[in-house]
Amino acid sequence: MSVDVRRPVSTPEPAALEVEDLVAAVRPRFADLAPAADIEQMVRESYAELGPVRVTAYLPILIERRIKQRLRDTPASLDLRDVRVTA
Repeated sequence: MSVDVRRPVSTPEPAALEVEDLVAAVRPRFADLAPAADIEQMVRESYAELGPVRVTAYLPILIERRIKQRLRDTPASLDLRDVRVTA
């Protein structure tokens, strides 16, 4: 008789996979408004707030709307690399 003592291969939890899918879906739509890391953080924060809701079919839409609202409410930063001074 032999006993298998190898550890089982861990797979990501469904919630982690769902967040990754949401980040991948939302990131291209907001790429020109915020850095990718900020978009990912906003998706994770929104998911943490809305994740426990029972109606999950609309979760991606709700998260996208929250990010749009946050980006609208945040003043745009001035990127001096794009500024040209002419006399």
